[in-house]
Amino acid sequence: MRGVLLVFLVIFLVTRSTLAVGLGEHCNNNDNLFCDQGLMCDDQTCVLNKTSCFFTQHLDREMIGQLPTCNDDGTFAAKQCKGDRSTGRCFCYSATGERIFGWDWWRNSEEMNCACSRKRYEMEKSGRHEVTLHCQQNGNFEELQCDDDTCWCADPDTGFITDNTIAVPQHLWTLLPCYNTSSYGTQYLRQCESASHAQRVIRNAFSKRGTTQISFSNIPCHYDGSFGTYGIAEGQAFCSWRDGSRLGPFAAAPNQVGTMDCYCARDQRIFNDNGLTLNLQCNGQGNYANPQDLNGELFCVDRDGFVVSDFYPPGTETVDCNNHLYYMQ
Repeated sequence: MRGVLLVFLVIFLVTRSTLAVGLGEHCNNNDNLFCDQGLMCDDQTCVLNKTSCFFTQHLDREMIGQLPTCNDDGTFAAKQCKGDRSTGRCFCYSATGERIFGWDWWRNSEEMNCACSRKRYEMEKSGRHEVTLHCQQNGNFEELQCDDDTCWCADPDTGFITDNTIAVPQHLWTLLPCYNTSSYGTQYLRQCESASHAQRVIRNAFSKRGTTQISFSNIPCHYDGSFGTYGIAEGQAFCSWRDGSRLGPFAAAPNQVGTMDCYCARDQRIFNDNGLTLNLQCNGQGNYANPQDLNGELFCVDRDGFVVSDFYPPGTETVDCNNHLYYMQ
């Protein structure tokens, strides 16, 4: 009996010594009043900790639309799926909740892990801007990889060198057993990467001669070597397709490119190429417009084009879609 009481007392003291409190409640780490996961103590008040995926657990579930999938450690899951399994889509996301390169239809996403996209994103965030790892459309590793002047046959799940093969200098990359001309062509760098590399060579050449004022518009490339979602030419930013061609009339001033994701403009092309119709409107920058209008009824979508609100009846004067988006809280 004394043993049972002792165990109960220990549990009581441990529980009492570290009390987790909720959003908006008083906190004081010195007094062991710790904020619940997804929150942080700011000026003795628990507020949302946007660096943790768990902050979404403290939002109004009746107001917020679709919530992200979180890992046990509080990071965002690499693969975020939306919609239903037949017509929905999955996208690659960083550990902090930013959408990065890589997507697939949900019905095809069983093997999708976004490991390559995550790896490249983290390498570039750490300061490396010459990364040449190649990712598949779904964010997984391609079978043949080159980076830092070394090439190898890679495991699509991990990117590590496959068993019973060796890494070789880049000039010998065509000798690798995973190489074939039809899949990889005659040079490793692809169209966008080659253009971006040539631009850097010219800039470095001018710099070595003491000319530092030479200015180029950066050429953004995706992790598969294709052109990024936007380009800049003649003083204007525009939405672009994988081959660098312009998509529709969507455009913005170059200093507004940070707000321009072109997801809607790209999805119009993707849906059309798959024999589908995208029944959503884009704004002038090529992003998904908010609110959307369907026969007079208004509703909100997230940045990936998925509905996150109820339908508001015709005549509704204002709809604040930010109230329905977890990343705007």
